[in-house]
Amino acid sequence: MYLLDTTFLIDSLALKPLFIEKLKEISNKELFISVISSAELLSGAKENQIKQVNNFLDSFISLHITDSLARKAGITRMLLKEKGFKKSIADILIGQTALENNLILITGNPKDFPQLANKKLLLPFPE
Repeated sequence: MYLLDTTFLIDSLALKPLFIEKLKEISNKELFISVISSAELLSGAKENQIKQVNNFLDSFISLHITDSLARKAGITRMLLKEKGFKKSIADILIGQTALENNLILITGNPKDFPQLANKKLLLPFPE
């Protein structure tokens, strides 16, 4: 089971062949997205693309942010900041979603998810 990061979704939506091929390869698995990625994707869309983006997002299982997940993400961000990692709360929430649901995060930006590095929940793509 995979959680697809926003960067992976953007490149897939842009019909980049490498990403479309990966999406086909994993399509027999349950594919999840964070509600954060939904917001990020739609915030970067043009008005005439909203329907297309929403249809694309509807093809995945959307995972919501619970209070517990949000609190853990806040603590994770605080601990990472103490170690010199300054990551956006959006990336921390997406990473925490992967941790909470034991999902492998597919991302083009593995450096944005240091909390997943040693947990075998991170799949950089493209490699």
